[in-house]
Amino acid sequence: MSKKQTRFRRTPEEIEQGLTVEQAKAARKANYQKKEQPEVLRAPKPEGLGDKVEKVLKSTGVKAFVEFLNGGKECEGCQKRKEALNKITKHRKAKNLELSDIEFIVKIKDKNTLKATEVMYLYMMHARIYNYKYIVPGNCASCVIQRRNDLVELYNLYHESK
Repeated sequence: MSKKQTRFRRTPEEIEQGLTVEQAKAARKANYQKKEQPEVLRAPKPEGLGDKVEKVLKSTGVKAFVEFLNGGKECEGCQKRKEALNKITKHRKAKNLELSDIEFIVKIKDKNTLKATEVMYLYMMHARIYNYKYIVPGNCASCVIQRRNDLVELYNLYHESK
């Protein structure tokens, strides 16, 4: 017995209800699954240049015209070019925003000055969301502004995709 085994203990309420150990386990599991998860804004799929070109061609009607000329079929060359352009232009992929991230971004998005604790949290959140090593903030105001603008832009992008 190298692994430490823990015993399942019923709460006094579960005992009063007359639940067996298995029933108590099942009830807790069902309760855990019912718990409301915190609101999370899902990251939109990062767009590459190919996706952007396709949007422009759709909005101008060029794509529909090409499909009309192809007898209603989508152009295979267009899809290949789109994938090639997407591979060339790699956009950084962000993680999902949690409720605490959203609240913080809303709090600081229109502020001109930030407290030192807010700057540290901003740097930590930016590093976590964009998946890079945390850098201790210095006195560079333009770096703070850039990170704040990145997060505000991401927040706005997520709200558009909702």
